[in-house]
Amino acid sequence: MTCYWLQDDFVVHAYPGREPVALHPSAAEILGTFGDWNTPEQAAAVLPHLLPDADRILLPRAPAPSPRVPLEQALYARRTHRSFTERPVALGDLAALLHTVFGPAGFLDGLEYGALVRRTSPAGGARQELDAYLVAPNVAGIPPGVFHYNSREHSLELLGEGVTHGETARLCAHQEGTDQAAFVVFVVADWGRLRVKYRHPRAYRVSLLNAGQDDTAGPDAFRRPAEQACGDR
Repeated sequence: MTCYWLQDDFVVHAYPGREPVALHPSAAEILGTFGDWNTPEQAAAVLPHLLPDADRILLPRAPAPSPRVPLEQALYARRTHRSFTERPVALGDLAALLHTVFGPAGFLDGLEYGALVRRTSPAGGARQELDAYLVAPNVAGIPPGVFHYNSREHSLELLGEGVTHGETARLCAHQEGTDQAAFVVFVVADWGRLRVKYRHPRAYRVSLLNAGQDDTAGPDAFRRPAEQACGDR
């Protein structure tokens, strides 16, 4: 592997004959410390400023679900629910929902862009700039709080503790039913990922289309009974 700096980019040739790839400058620091660590604990001691300090909750994993109903039946059965029970949502159900919509469904060879993640919903350029942020006042097995879904680890990163139903409704501009929901997922764009490939202003439209695809893919890709306090918004 050949590495060098070109202006402000850290450029890596993975192996002879392939196109170079520009990495984040922190990659140079990580490569420079390979002789100092070989376990995650040692890496945390050597590179504490590069590792996120959020508490993590590893989510349960399950085999990929097979379709239980035909696509046409699922589409016609789709409903928007604005009334929810007080029963908490099971952590396994939440984990399956997040993984089905936001988790990796496979990987693509992006040539000069490296390995690209494929999800169950389409995304312009497979940039996957959309992340899921979860406000969860009533999910069994995790404390009430605000989380970021780490799709690579299939984990929840705790960003804030102690969220209530009232605070959840306020974040949703007090839309009907949000003060009863067991959890709400906010789809947030990381523009840096998109601009790696699309550097023009119209890329904003691509991200809006991607967000719409995620919003529709979630309810149709993973169906749960309404009485489990999950509804599509």
